[in-house]
Amino acid sequence: WELLQQLHQLQPLQSLAACHSLLPALVAAQQYALMRQVLLHAEEVSAKSLVSAIQHLLQQEPGSKAARQAEGAAIRGVAAAAVRAAEKAVVAGADVAAGPLLGMACRAAAAVDGFTASEVLLHALLAAPVDAVEAQATLKQLETPVVLKLLRYLDKWVHKYTAIPLREVPIVSSWAELGLVGSPWDDTHAQAVLAVPNWAQVLEWARLVLDAHLTRLAMLPVAAVLLQRMKQTLQQEVGASSKLVTLKGIADHMAMGAPLPAVAEAANSQYTLELLDLRIMHRSQA
Repeated sequence: WELLQQLHQLQPLQSLAACHSLLPALVAAQQYALMRQVLLHAEEVSAKSLVSAIQHLLQQEPGSKAARQAEGAAIRGVAAAAVRAAEKAVVAGADVAAGPLLGMACRAAAAVDGFTASEVLLHALLAAPVDAVEAQATLKQLETPVVLKLLRYLDKWVHKYTAIPLREVPIVSSWAELGLVGSPWDDTHAQAVLAVPNWAQVLEWARLVLDAHLTRLAMLPVAAVLLQRMKQTLQQEVGASSKLVTLKGIADHMAMGAPLPAVAEAANSQYTLELLDLRIMHRSQA
């Protein structure tokens, strides 16, 4: 593993499509830091590899509990340091730096608060790029206990993204962009806080899991409670988003740079819509 880490530092793997067993092997060997490094640089990841690694993390494997708890504690330490850095910037009156730092501190806290050690390690896997069609087919191989654990994990993110303004936090690739350098910001645990699934990825993974196991989940009372809670949370989100549908036409018009109606026209303050009826009338109607 040390040799692989050295090779990866010299030439990061851009694609894991031909390395289906790499991620599961890293998880099984408890090489969580190297797993994150590989995922952070990979632009193409096999869905089979991702799902297999997810299954390993959600299963209680002998001898893995201590290593996962140590890894989770280190990541929590980085999140706490991010909160302290944001508080320090606010006290110092650095308004320019305080805004982004507060946002990232909020994201860092959300990445660890309420998650188990194994779930914290899931973040990097679900934040990786994945082919949806391939992932849905591979997810069907997961056993019911693993599926329920994955849904509970996704439910936590659904609640966080709808209750906390995480979507407004700008995405940064390194803590150095926020002026944080040195220890612990250049450590792999600091990178773990940055590699969390975004809102779109959380919804996509939830959709894939439900599509792959809907029939099985429909017959489980414990799944019904979980899905009902997710449904209620998302219905509130849909209700708020549906109010913006009326703005879509205006936004598309502005995005295309289309001209506004001329001032001299009668409809200078409103948009007009012309309909052309091309239906052929019957002779009896002529």
